[in-house]
Amino acid sequence: MSEVRSNFHRENTSSELLEEHISFMQTLDCKSAEPYLACAIMQRAEHSNWPLSQLKYFNQGKERLEKYISAHKDDIEARYVRLLVQQGSPSFLGYRGDISDDANYILDNLYRCVLPEWLKVNMKNAANENLN
Repeated sequence: MSEVRSNFHRENTSSELLEEHISFMQTLDCKSAEPYLACAIMQRAEHSNWPLSQLKYFNQGKERLEKYISAHKDDIEARYVRLLVQQGSPSFLGYRGDISDDANYILDNLYRCVLPEWLKVNMKNAANENLN
């Protein structure tokens, strides 16, 4: 998971690096990587020139992420990934409805998590940013 998390937080991912990251995550036998994979699928939209392809990639990833969160409501990392996706998605996509809920959930439950400290700091900052 450490490689999955660090790749997720990497800036300016090229199309080639994104596809390598997706291929890597698809080989993992780790449920916790699913939200990150869903987000990476959504990121394919940023590398596509066709609006219909962009929407297709975004919706594929969104469906995977929402399905995962429905089955794992207490997964704080999944809620964090969704928070960041919704925060960064254009309002016309209509995918911004869980920002406050996810931010509050993160702040209320972060103390219980066994996660790397740098990730906890990122989660707390993202949650606070979305509540102010």
